[in-house]
This record gives sequence, structure tokens and C-alpha cells, in this order.
Amino acid sequence: MILNLFQGLFPCSKSCKLNDIKIGLASSSTIEHIELITSKLNIIDYFIIKISGDMVKKGKPEPDIFIEAANKLAVSPNHCVVIEDTENGSKAAVSGNMKCVGFQNKNSGNQDLSRADLIVESLTDLNVNMLKSMFKEVIYN
Repeated sequence: MILNLFQGLFPCSKSCKLNDIKIGLASSSTIEHIELITSKLNIIDYFIIKISGDMVKKGKPEPDIFIEAANKLAVSPNHCVVIEDTENGSKAAVSGNMKCVGFQNKNSGNQDLSRADLIVESLTDLNVNMLKSMFKEVIYN
């Protein structure tokens, strides 16, 4: 079931929202599918923006979808963290100059996530402090 697949997404997303961290959703799926799933899971309000593969010229492994998401969020790509469960998605994040968390999603098969900056077995392993720690070189005012 999809709820089990994304267990951990809810607490991390809620924590990001409470810490004023902008969250966007960038998926190769259609916008209709994105809206349906986020609505059914009652997580639609966590995402400031939603970008579908139909909204960009080139799909993954090109970084277009993530660059578009960063632009819509008004955030520099090098200040973004992408959570990805596919090889092409992790390639896209890295080539877009973004940090990447590789999520070993059992439903995505044996994906090569070696380009990711961090690999987790479960989304329950993620938290806001872990995501922030990926940007030690960034100076916050």
C-alpha cells in the first residue's frame, strides 16, 4: 500500500513546514495523478508547488523538472535537497547542482543511487536537522 511505502514522509514534511522550509513536489507523473495521490494521502497542503513531467521540456535524467521546481519555489538550486528513489532522478538532481538523498524504495527495483549525497533505507530515517546538515557550507542570516 502506498501509505506504507511513504511512511516517514508525513512527519518529515510536517516538520519542514513548521520550520518554514519550502517543499515542492516534482514528479514525472501527470499533474492529475499528482493531485489525486496527494489529495488521497491528505498531504496536498505540504507542497507549495507541484511540477509534473508534462510541464518541462526534458525528463529525467535531465535536471529540468528540479530546476523548474527550484524556480517556482524561488530557491537557488544549490540550496535544494531532492529526495529520489531512481537512478535517473538522482542523476537529474546532481546535474542540477542540488543535494540528493537517495531513498532505497523496494518498489523501484534495484536502482543505482550512488550519486546521492546520502542514502536512506526508509523515509523515517529523515528529519529536518539531517536535511539542514547537508548545507554546512551555507551561511544563514
